[in-house]
Amino acid sequence: MGIALNTNSRDNQDERPPGGSGLSIDALGVVLIVLVPAALITSIAAALLLVLFDERDRVQQLEHDRVLKPLAREIGVSFADVEGLVADLADGAFGTDFVRARMTNLLGTMPALATIAYEDPTGMIFRVVRGPDGAISFHSRPVPMRGDFAAFRKALEGAERRAWRAPYYSRISKSVLLEVWHPSSPQEDSGRWGVGVSSRHLSKKLAAVAPSDHSLTPFVLSGFNDVLAHPEFVRHGRSNRDVRQVAVQPNDLRDPVLPRVTAFYSNHDSDIRGSVADAPDQVHGWIEAPYTDGDGRASYLFTIRNLETNLHDHLSLGIWSQKRASLALLWQATPLHFVGGAAAVTVLFSFLSFRMLIVRPLDRLADAARAIDDNVGDGRTGADDALPDPAGFRLAPLRRLGLSLHRIGWAKSMALAYMPKQLADVLRREGGVPTAVQKDDVAIMFTDIVGFTTLAERLTGTKVAALLNEHFEILGQAVEENGGIVDKFIGDALMAFWGAPVAVENPSLAACRAAVRIAKVLEEDNRRRQHAGRSPIQVRIGIHEGAATIGNIGSKSRVNYTIVGDSVNVCQRLEGLARDVIGKGAVTVVISDTVRKSLPPEYVCKELGVASIRGRAETTKAFLLDVGRTASNIAGEHEAA
Repeated sequence: MGIALNTNSRDNQDERPPGGSGLSIDALGVVLIVLVPAALITSIAAALLLVLFDERDRVQQLEHDRVLKPLAREIGVSFADVEGLVADLADGAFGTDFVRARMTNLLGTMPALATIAYEDPTGMIFRVVRGPDGAISFHSRPVPMRGDFAAFRKALEGAERRAWRAPYYSRISKSVLLEVWHPSSPQEDSGRWGVGVSSRHLSKKLAAVAPSDHSLTPFVLSGFNDVLAHPEFVRHGRSNRDVRQVAVQPNDLRDPVLPRVTAFYSNHDSDIRGSVADAPDQVHGWIEAPYTDGDGRASYLFTIRNLETNLHDHLSLGIWSQKRASLALLWQATPLHFVGGAAAVTVLFSFLSFRMLIVRPLDRLADAARAIDDNVGDGRTGADDALPDPAGFRLAPLRRLGLSLHRIGWAKSMALAYMPKQLADVLRREGGVPTAVQKDDVAIMFTDIVGFTTLAERLTGTKVAALLNEHFEILGQAVEENGGIVDKFIGDALMAFWGAPVAVENPSLAACRAAVRIAKVLEEDNRRRQHAGRSPIQVRIGIHEGAATIGNIGSKSRVNYTIVGDSVNVCQRLEGLARDVIGKGAVTVVISDTVRKSLPPEYVCKELGVASIRGRAETTKAFLLDVGRTASNIAGEHEAA
């Protein structure tokens, strides 16, 4: 909780010099005016050379390269990011207590990923998966003893570095996953980590550059004849056949050209006209195939290049487009119009490129920075739509800046998981938390699970952790809904308080409202547990109000925003007294006389007598809060209102 931020006021951040943005764009416009004539002359000279030599095929091959190179680079970055992340996870960069919520938050901040998995030393696999609608779900299961994953896991035993699993179809993601696994470092010795991308993500990248008129179609092949990614997978679904197959055959697609391309690429069949020019890492060629939008046949150019990955399966990225007519025909028909059109297109292209490559990405990055400042994507709502995908930026500096913003957003999500939102708001608004101060009206709550030791003995460590996570989610939500702050979790106990850093009108009443809410939700949860054959949970709660010291307490290297003092000790003793008056309900609440005097009449209390607090000279009157009758009274008042 001891993180301090230095934040300027929002008013100062929003102030800009009058006309500053316009002056910047005007200056760049002057540069464009100077560069446009040179670009125009270059365009005309290039057009004349093209007409002279009629290198239409070469032009289309260059166009293919302009599409394939950034695509290959983006796909390569995706695989490199996956390998880098799994290595960081295995080295313990994110800690060995990487629980469900933080796995979900990490996957939410990295839209290129499809899954993150962890196999613990006990043989359980915990996995978060992004579904076809973008929703993230959590799953856990024992390690399968048969099947592809069991064979891969056996091969991974004894490995010291990452290994890619063979592509497989995920019923949860409804997509083919390409997954890399990495054993933990010898220092960590805490299982294995896996991170994967989906063929759907690759297909979305292809669909983003593929025109809807099928004039240019990219694809990704696994081997020589299996289609792993294609724009059609995004637009029409994977296949008309069995969607569980890892790769789709070209004939199963609506693409009439791709079967001829893959046949020529893999077999060089004698009945397919074509020619091929081999390069060290790519292949150019042309074929004849049916028209994409009618009867008859046409000539198509294709380019296929190898993808540099560490996968066992050979992956290649390809593209095809229909051969176009010679530019010489355009020149002979309307040479002056051609020159004028080239000039207009050059100017328009320069302006649009400037806006697309620089202005719009900068606007998106500015919006993303403000979103992070405004707590968008803070890990509590799962919303990070305002953060742009770094792969969408064509300029490398902007891409790196976008990636940095994603990492900042992720770091903020992780920080907020360790501190209350109220405290985070104070840090952001005031630029820090004051030193420890004395407050006279602070309400404190302690909770404890009855018989937790016996209950934990019957469960595995994983199940105990899952039970506590569910339990603390119920308690924490009730505390925060009623204006409180969860101070800490101590084993199966929770400590919370009201009255700081944000003032509460009646701290005792707010704490008791939270206790009544906890009782109601736990009763409902116990009914579900009993229906599922699990033991119900009973909770003891102690509530006291008094003076306490609140603020940053700790060492220079690490502090906690917490509460200390005699009132804390009294509250903990009251919670201990509850063990002598455990009732049949899910919750037993013991409060002090100070708390009782702050409650309205509808809160039903029964005096338990004067309690001696061990280690304290003064005695304290203790009362039992009847949460059942109190809840009925509150509900009756609401109905009457």
